[in-house]
Amino acid sequence: MKIIGVNNTQPTKTVSFTAYFEDNTYSNVITSLSTIQIGPTGVQGPTGSNSLWNSSGTNIYYNSGSVAIGKVTPTATLDIQGSIQMTGGSFNMFGSQLQNPIFNAYKETIFITSYSGAFTLNASTGNNFAITLSSGTNSVIFSNFAPTGTLHGVNLFVTAQTGASLSYPSTVSWGTAGQPTLTGNNLTDILNFITWTGGSKILGFVGGKGF
Repeated sequence: MKIIGVNNTQPTKTVSFTAYFEDNTYSNVITSLSTIQIGPTGVQGPTGSNSLWNSSGTNIYYNSGSVAIGKVTPTATLDIQGSIQMTGGSFNMFGSQLQNPIFNAYKETIFITSYSGAFTLNASTGNNFAITLSSGTNSVIFSNFAPTGTLHGVNLFVTAQTGASLSYPSTVSWGTAGQPTLTGNNLTDILNFITWTGGSKILGFVGGKGF
């Protein structure tokens, strides 16, 4: 239980105060009030209208302007002056542009798997693929390159057994060097593919062989 003092620095009762009460006929000094009864909590008043944020369940949202953090005037929907830290999860821009970045400790995911026969590499899942091929004839097809007007590249690290071969779609052009043969013997060849036509024409070249 709280003890409250009003004009009294050392209250001894539930509510203790020193004051004067006067009217036209008399004056009285009230020195203490020993008991005060507190009734039930009243009905909550309506939500104020000063907040810029709206709520929906456990979420809050703001649709009427821009938000600035670390500065006064935002120049974008969310304008942050300072650092952003994210631990875990992913940052998906859903096809939006990333302009003027400076990367530090840049890393990329590489997808590692084994194939035998025909297989498809989905270029929308990543840019680096490390594959192991068993002996025999194998073929690769590319899917889901970025649309025309956007440069999109794929790096293929091929570790092949002796006698393994790999064929490519007719949309891949190797230039005057011609299509490479795999080194085999469980050594790794690096093949690079780039396109800016959505995959209708893909330029292929050899990054290195026999690693």
